[in-house]
Amino acid sequence: MAIDGTPVTTAIAHRESVSERVVLAVASATGVDPLAVTPPLYDVIDPDALDGLFGPADGGGERDSGTVSFQLGGCQVTVDATGAVVAIPTDGRCAGTTQETAV
Repeated sequence: MAIDGTPVTTAIAHRESVSERVVLAVASATGVDPLAVTPPLYDVIDPDALDGLFGPADGGGERDSGTVSFQLGGCQVTVDATGAVVAIPTDGRCAGTTQETAV
């Protein structure tokens, strides 16, 4: 994560679900272990619903529209139709921004 606040992009293999990328992005942006992200994702948003909304479309293609934003683990998290996840710390724990993208 960049100290100057520049987004840091990390490529995540397609086998990672959108909900897993959310937790990884928050953990990276705040400098904590993914298992230590609190509250748990399922206390904030339904992981299965998130994966269903932003996972691969029927037929394996990409979705073409939609975003969702929510707070998790001291970050403002935004997921877009491509499955990209951006986590921006909001509680002063660090100055970095993390973007997780599927490859």
